[in-house]
Amino acid sequence: MPRVGIEGTLSQRVRGMGMRRARYAGLQKTRVQHVLTAVAIALYDVGLIAGLLFSLASPRAGVYGPTFGLLASACLQVGVLLPALRRQGVRNSFL
Repeated sequence: MPRVGIEGTLSQRVRGMGMRRARYAGLQKTRVQHVLTAVAIALYDVGLIAGLLFSLASPRAGVYGPTFGLLASACLQVGVLLPALRRQGVRNSFL
């Protein structure tokens, strides 16, 4: 993959996860934010790859394999990020 494609992908994910600006003051809490963002990106990739592999292994799955893979990765992201953010003292208004 060319360098431009890699940098564009990383830039898009960093903007999408809101990592441009640190939410906290201090190196320790900022590091936690960066680690959580990296975990969220990795879980997204794992879910998508698992869905694609399921779709290849079971041709009858069709487009539902990647779809369920993305749904699973979204659930994993929420399952990892919400408890960690609550431990950091972040308050959310939707729960």
